[in-house]
Amino acid sequence: RYLPSYKPNYVDPLDDYTKSVITQQWQNDVNVRQINWDNLIQQNKLGNLEGIQANYIVENNVTKTSQLAFNTTINKEMSSHATVTGGLNFKLYNGHHYKILDDLLGGNYWINIDQFNRQDFPGDTASWQLDLNNPNKVIHQGDKFGYDYIAHLNNINLWGQGAFTYNKVDFFIAASLTGTEFWRTGNYRNGRYPDNSYGDSKKYSFLNYGIKGGVTYKITGRHYLQATGFYQTKAPYFSNTFVSPKTRDDVVPDVKSETTFGGDASYIMRYPWLNVRLTYYYTRFLHGATVTSYYEDILIRNSVNVQGTYVNSMMTGIDRIHQGVEFGAEIKATKSLKFFAVAALGNYIYTSRPENTIAIDNGSSPDVTTTTYYKNFYIPSTPQTALSGGLKFNYKFWFLDVNANYYDNNWLSMTPERRTIEAI
Repeated sequence: RYLPSYKPNYVDPLDDYTKSVITQQWQNDVNVRQINWDNLIQQNKLGNLEGIQANYIVENNVTKTSQLAFNTTINKEMSSHATVTGGLNFKLYNGHHYKILDDLLGGNYWINIDQFNRQDFPGDTASWQLDLNNPNKVIHQGDKFGYDYIAHLNNINLWGQGAFTYNKVDFFIAASLTGTEFWRTGNYRNGRYPDNSYGDSKKYSFLNYGIKGGVTYKITGRHYLQATGFYQTKAPYFSNTFVSPKTRDDVVPDVKSETTFGGDASYIMRYPWLNVRLTYYYTRFLHGATVTSYYEDILIRNSVNVQGTYVNSMMTGIDRIHQGVEFGAEIKATKSLKFFAVAALGNYIYTSRPENTIAIDNGSSPDVTTTTYYKNFYIPSTPQTALSGGLKFNYKFWFLDVNANYYDNNWLSMTPERRTIEAI
């Protein structure tokens, strides 16, 4: 709220006069459009005279990763009609997450305490500590502070596929077995979670599988029908499992693998001067989960009233359907000129009402869970209609490409807070 663009939350819609004032400020007042860095530095230097820590700093969030991977593949031609392929993949991953103080902006030092905890628990100094093993540590430029943890992920995948080719029919069948294990190692003992933040967390293990098959029917040498289908389970991501890995080991309620199944059917036509493909696809996603962290101005849930603090939003039971039609065509009009056209018409929607649990990051209020009314809303952040067309021309090493593109039905993401009974 101290950023230049912050405006108070108005209960009623802004009147025309207030709108015009804000518009004029954005157009003409540089202090509304930009952070006044000179003022921040001045405040810090005044604090130096009083011997207090800096009021404002610049920090860098760092992720340092290391990974060891091993892959091996075997391929065997069993006969003129059958080929078998298999493999084993193994991966060890460590992601070290921490932040460092990048610039004191004229200040002398910084204390490694949580500003929100000091605000919400003024008398409980232990809860302020971001690292109880080194309380009230003085931080200077280049030092680590705030949070420090390692995300560990081990993954092993065994897979195999058989492909069979005949005059009129080709088909394949494939299967995989995957083991996943991940956990968190905290390098700081957080003051709000002294027994649930330092050292190794519980290890979460998942055994997943997948099967896939497909068939191609050759109507003629230039016309084909093709269909594939699959069913798989997939371990959740580390980032969608741990509620707030920067501070503690807590995970979302009812951690489980996501299930995905679906298929597609295509008609394919191939000529020297014309290539066409028409596909229908359908994919179902079940038991998805996400974790989103943000600063909450005002939260009213089940008689819990929280203002001005950091929260973690855990959404579980997310079901989705992605279905649609895709079309592609390429016409070779002459030796030098080609035309092409592509169309993708999709329908991606939520099919469930997920449970959304809000956890106050510093634990000042109990977790609250409500139903989120997402069912039949569109999946955000990707166009569900896409069209493209154009031509390619080349002649004696001269090339000309002309393309026209059109995108539509690209929906914005929704905040879960506006899809609850409390909001209504």
